[in-house]
Amino acid sequence: MAGSDDEIEKLLREVDGALGGKPSAPQGQAPSSRAAAQEPASTSAGRFERALLPAVAVGAICAAPVWVVFSILPFVSGMSGSLGAFVAGFSVSLVGRVRRGG
Repeated sequence: MAGSDDEIEKLLREVDGALGGKPSAPQGQAPSSRAAAQEPASTSAGRFERALLPAVAVGAICAAPVWVVFSILPFVSGMSGSLGAFVAGFSVSLVGRVRRGG
């Protein structure tokens, strides 16, 4: 049975290599050492950079409907409302993603 496990692992490594993925680690390594080798340590600058683009998208998604609604209403400015919604959505998303780690 142990021989068939080795063959399966060998086939899986070949499939990973053929598909362009990283070849999987040999069976002998511990799972924690495999995970540590695949993912570099996360820094606060790296978390900030990864969180920046999604935060901009969330801000834009928040600003669009506010601009539409405020543009229809005659007594409020659509631009100021959408700017406020963008800043609120952007900041909440950015802080949450940086704190959570990505």
